[in-house]
Amino acid sequence: MSTPSRSKYIWSCFEKMMVSGQTLMWLSLAACLFFVSFQGYALLLCVYGIAFISGWLAIVYHFGKQAVSISEDQMKSKLSHFSFKGIEKVKESMEPTTKIKNFDKRMTGASVIDDVLKEVLEFTVRDYIKTWYRQISDHDSFLVDFWQCAQKVIITFSNRSKEIDWMPYFTQKLVDDFASHIRLYRRATDRTFQTKSEDIVATLENAFFDMECEMDNMCRDLVCLKPEAERQYLQDLSDVLLFLLLPKEDFHNKPFRYIVREVLVNGIFLPSMDLLSDPDYINQYIAWLCQESSFTRETFLTVIRSSDSMEELEAVRAKVDSDIAKWRSKDTGGSDDTAIKQNLNSLMFLRDTCDMRIRRLLDGPLSAEPILDELESCRYNSLCVLTLDEIMTNATALQSFIEYVSNRGGQQYLFFYLNVEGFRTAAGQQIAEMQKQSHDTATAVEPDLKSLRRAANIIFDQYLSEKAVSRLKIEPEFIKYTVQKMNNKMMSEDIFDTVQARVYQILHCEYYEDFLHCPAYIKLLGDLGLLNSKGEDGDNLSVEEEGSVPTGSESSLGS
Repeated sequence: MSTPSRSKYIWSCFEKMMVSGQTLMWLSLAACLFFVSFQGYALLLCVYGIAFISGWLAIVYHFGKQAVSISEDQMKSKLSHFSFKGIEKVKESMEPTTKIKNFDKRMTGASVIDDVLKEVLEFTVRDYIKTWYRQISDHDSFLVDFWQCAQKVIITFSNRSKEIDWMPYFTQKLVDDFASHIRLYRRATDRTFQTKSEDIVATLENAFFDMECEMDNMCRDLVCLKPEAERQYLQDLSDVLLFLLLPKEDFHNKPFRYIVREVLVNGIFLPSMDLLSDPDYINQYIAWLCQESSFTRETFLTVIRSSDSMEELEAVRAKVDSDIAKWRSKDTGGSDDTAIKQNLNSLMFLRDTCDMRIRRLLDGPLSAEPILDELESCRYNSLCVLTLDEIMTNATALQSFIEYVSNRGGQQYLFFYLNVEGFRTAAGQQIAEMQKQSHDTATAVEPDLKSLRRAANIIFDQYLSEKAVSRLKIEPEFIKYTVQKMNNKMMSEDIFDTVQARVYQILHCEYYEDFLHCPAYIKLLGDLGLLNSKGEDGDNLSVEEEGSVPTGSESSLGS
């Protein structure tokens, strides 16, 4: 700052001090004149002014304090009616929890099934979800949501399953599908052996799907042979299942739906199919089943007579020869001589059966002309003629007769006859048991009419009603008589006897007599070992007599 400007600044400050000093001087002069002029009144007037200002300030402070206290009380009373739980909820959500919250875990309505499903879900969550989810978060909200979603799926599946009539499916449709598949496979196998191709597997697959297209007008070769087509088919199937079972909000969640679909396809469907199509697994499972239950002698002989594997027959024959040598070494004429001879006779009979089947395979399949010639000579050579009742009671003969009747489109008559036989047996046992209970308790106890009537209605709706898919073509008076017996208050096991007798006549006249003159019957006699039984033994052998083997054959094989 220059010297002239500094002097100006000092001069301005001096002028301000002079003005302020003059103002203070004039105020002091005025106060002196006021006190000199009024003396005591001036002092009282000052005291009065100070008291007025002090009182006014005290009143303002008092009423202000009261107003503030009233407003605080009102605010507290108003806030007491409101509850702010946001902080508590945030605190609870931030705290880690380790237990899933309790909620209604009923699924099917049956406690036995629900307990098992609960354990399965718990193990699934423990082994497949918690292993990776606990590395991400400790909160259980996702686990609870998964549990509830699985519970809703099971409830929906249970409700939809209750709406389906499973009896016709398991007793007719599933059996027909399985029988048609076996029949189709056998025909494809016969065609493959006729072609005599080197690549048997490829030829068998081509023949199988070609015949499937001819018989069912449908070919599933792409789904069965190409992995990509199989995966796409399973994905489409999973989408349909998820649409039927998942809740709407979960189904419309595309990421969740796609994840569940891929888990079903790659984690359940494909591994299950690979496992079920593994020959080693099938063989191990069959071996495990064989360990759990023992087969009868007739079953073992039926397997040998129907076997097409030369290696298996030779292995069984080698085992039989080894057992025969062991038992002959024990034949010393002691006290156990009778039991040893019985075992030797059983083993020799088994060896002869294997030799007969091996010769049959070495001779090759029977051609059409020799079969026809043999059929024409049946009447003169007195071959064994199986009655219809014997065919119905023998598993091998019944299977052959079912195939023959199914090829002619009359399987509904045979299935009706067999179902009525099963109904009569079950109903007779149930009624006899109820009568026994009533006799023991000395009170009249009626049979369980609900279960009997339900079973009778299923058979009637499946074969005799107007809307039945497999309706039998029989006279209306038989059906009317059956309806009258079903409407009676007391039910018995002979409800379908009249219709069954008529069906038996149809089977005997239209199918059984023709079956005796077809190549399948000659093949059946060969499988049962009855092709030349009459000429060799001189007496008529029944299926039961021919299939019986002296006791000790199984034990000797296992030694």
